[in-house]
Amino acid sequence: AEESGDDIVFGEEDKSGVVVGRSPGMQEVFKLIGIASQNRVNVLIDGETGTGKEAVARAIHNAGTIAEKPFVAVNCSSQVESFLERELFGHENAGFSGAEGKRDGKVSLASEGTLYLGEINGLSPHLQGKLLRLLEDNDFTPLGATLPQRATCRFIVASDAELGGEVAAGRFREDLYYRFRSVQ
Repeated sequence: AEESGDDIVFGEEDKSGVVVGRSPGMQEVFKLIGIASQNRVNVLIDGETGTGKEAVARAIHNAGTIAEKPFVAVNCSSQVESFLERELFGHENAGFSGAEGKRDGKVSLASEGTLYLGEINGLSPHLQGKLLRLLEDNDFTPLGATLPQRATCRFIVASDAELGGEVAAGRFREDLYYRFRSVQ
């Protein structure tokens, strides 16, 4: 973080993780970015579409001890479930019809860095279950594989809907919600 007049800037301009502001609300955001960046906790960012959730996630990553490690972003609401599962977990040679070769998923590519999952409220119940298991065990199994792999990344997730309301409406798993609720 560096001060620039009355603004406080987190991140680097060339990594699109710049967050600038002066309002009391933004000062609270900067405080939370600082806390989250110094601890390897999983983080939930709530906010409407277009409010800069990914920029805040990048600022957390860039200000922390793992800034030199990968930052991998995935928008969960813009992809078909089967494609998203392959995208997140990767696949082996025969993981599904048409699979050619082995492909690492985003969880592997974010190794020791940060995996940002945008709009997790768009995840299907099936993928919510897989994400919960990943968070609980730090293990995942690529499609078509027989042995699990170890996940070494930190998770920052975002939602454009208030997840507590999504839980109450039965659209989001309560146990998964509580995995992220400690830091918001």
